[in-house]
Amino acid sequence: MIPHQVQQIIDNCCDPVRSNANRRVIEELCADQRFRDRQELSGAFNNLGDLIIYVQKHQTQIAIPQKTQGEDYQERSLDNGLVVRYKPKRDFHMRFTETEYQKRGFTECTLDEQTVMKNFPELRRFWWDNYFIWPNPSPIYDYHITLARDIHVVQSVSSVEMLHMFAFLNLAPQFRIFYNGPRLGGASVAKHQHFQGLVNELPIEREWGRIELYMGEASIAMVQDYPARAIEVKGKEPKAVADMTSRVLEVFMFPPEEIAEDVRREIVDVNILFARRGDYRTFIFPRTKELPIMAGTGEYKVRPGAVEMSGVMLTGDKGTYQKLTQGMTADILDEVSSQRNTVLACLKYII
Repeated sequence: MIPHQVQQIIDNCCDPVRSNANRRVIEELCADQRFRDRQELSGAFNNLGDLIIYVQKHQTQIAIPQKTQGEDYQERSLDNGLVVRYKPKRDFHMRFTETEYQKRGFTECTLDEQTVMKNFPELRRFWWDNYFIWPNPSPIYDYHITLARDIHVVQSVSSVEMLHMFAFLNLAPQFRIFYNGPRLGGASVAKHQHFQGLVNELPIEREWGRIELYMGEASIAMVQDYPARAIEVKGKEPKAVADMTSRVLEVFMFPPEEIAEDVRREIVDVNILFARRGDYRTFIFPRTKELPIMAGTGEYKVRPGAVEMSGVMLTGDKGTYQKLTQGMTADILDEVSSQRNTVLACLKYII
């Protein structure tokens, strides 16, 4: 028997067909003797985030382990506010382009729902809107989720998807959502649209200095004293923030012809972090490189994506974890970011 408040959350998060699918997930958990916890299930579920965390906590033990056997995560904070995190056996160069799909013998997209269920038959996925939610197969932190589109479309983001992500954050305020661009932004599966979510606060969300560039229904600021170029858009209305973020992305990816050619070529991709702490917020990281020089030599194994650009430098190599210093992490973020003058030259066309 599913508690009423749980059923209400399920009913409010998607259409009747998918609501029934989500209800079956909870019913299976209730019936599973290995994970039965009536007291917890009957407790207070305040929102969709609580429910997703509950489902994931009780399924990762049988489907996708949260930790690599024999080795735990390690993490250390640096004096500059950044974090270095060691995640054992994380594939540093995991990037599934069409060529890599062929090399690895994949004939299907690894984020298509049918493929996911074939690879993880015991997995209990959870539906929300046009996405299915499941545990990330290479988790950075506990309750690291993937939100994959229910249809096969390439990795991209528009104001429509941004509004979807803000709607998700309204229902699951514990989470923050991030997006990796398909070219240099670190998307591991560039051929299927997806976002990822974490419950952990990331360093970029903290109180860094800001230069206000535009004040309005959705404001624009450049984050100061931070190693990467980061633009924050925030406001009280999700549509205003989504529309302004979309304008920033447009001027970054398709700069006006008046801008010098070398400047126009410098912003090649972006990473985005979606968060809600009072205001709706996006952090946009314009990228000019995928890998820093030190990674290209093979000596240091880092590959910045949205989490790294947001201040958590992740590596699956113990030697890299031990050697990364405060100065090196700052240099990595600076190197893969577009130049400050380039960012400002583009932004002046919308501010």
